[in-house]
Amino acid sequence: ENPGQGWANFLDSFLDVFAVAHTLGWIAKGLLFRDYWLLWTLSFSWEVVEVSFQTKLPNFKECWWDHYLLDVFGCNLLGMLIGMWVCRHYANAEFNWMGVRKLPTTRQKVTRVLSQFTPFNWTNYSWGVLSSWKRCIEVIVMLFFFELTELNCFILKHEMWLAPGHFLVISRLVFLWLLSFPATREYYSYIDAPECRRMGSALWLMLCIGCTETMIGIKFALQDPAMFAYPKGMGEAVPSETEVKTAWAIAVTLFVMWFVLHFSLVQFRARSRTVAWTLDALLLASAAPLLYLAAVDFLDTWSHTLPAPPLPDPPKAQWLPWA
Repeated sequence: ENPGQGWANFLDSFLDVFAVAHTLGWIAKGLLFRDYWLLWTLSFSWEVVEVSFQTKLPNFKECWWDHYLLDVFGCNLLGMLIGMWVCRHYANAEFNWMGVRKLPTTRQKVTRVLSQFTPFNWTNYSWGVLSSWKRCIEVIVMLFFFELTELNCFILKHEMWLAPGHFLVISRLVFLWLLSFPATREYYSYIDAPECRRMGSALWLMLCIGCTETMIGIKFALQDPAMFAYPKGMGEAVPSETEVKTAWAIAVTLFVMWFVLHFSLVQFRARSRTVAWTLDALLLASAAPLLYLAAVDFLDTWSHTLPAPPLPDPPKAQWLPWA
């Protein structure tokens, strides 16, 4: 909004209400996953998703400080720390569910009423991502679905011509935020507890919502491809769509190679450091193409002032009451 005034733009973004909502969202993610490795994976992978989809969604084109200072090492990090602190607090807390009438003092009664809104008990998650090939796939599927659910929010908002503060956007975020707590707990029980052989109702509902939103997004995109065309007023897309596709193809290929070798050479990894280091190098190499995309976007936004994204044309679907 203020070309050439990076510090003013940074302060405006940092003090914006959406920055507060962003932080609250990452506090919720901390309570959901309860693992720093998964949280950092989600944090960095989402920035790569934004860079990859900015040729389709122009509002994903952000300044370097918005990606890394405000998001990764700002709101994301603060939300992680608060969320994990709450996890440690409840993991060590003693839960006393004595009836209100049996408590002697008014203060204890008020505390008991307020504690009604806290967990009945608390379970620390141990995802064990590399414990087996099956568990690794299960965690990857979970992270992919969460990223897809977040991406659907921006795609549907773009397709349906909704402002970020529209009640449909806010209502969806709040509903999925509340639903994600029991859904994540049910998924963890399903993959971790041998006696749990079926997925819970909250998890099924979450899956149905995510799949339905994805199909709606694909339907709109196929009907009107121009809706996701990169605006001409923003210049040439950096990185280009070809670079994005190539980088993701290389990254996925190298990661699949690492996955197969890592879980098929278990005995060799334990005996030979060379094999272990080679596999670690292959895993890092699979992330290199995605880091390239982030670096290209960083250098582009560092050296240029981003123009404001032009407003797209309203959707053709006139049945939308807000169109």
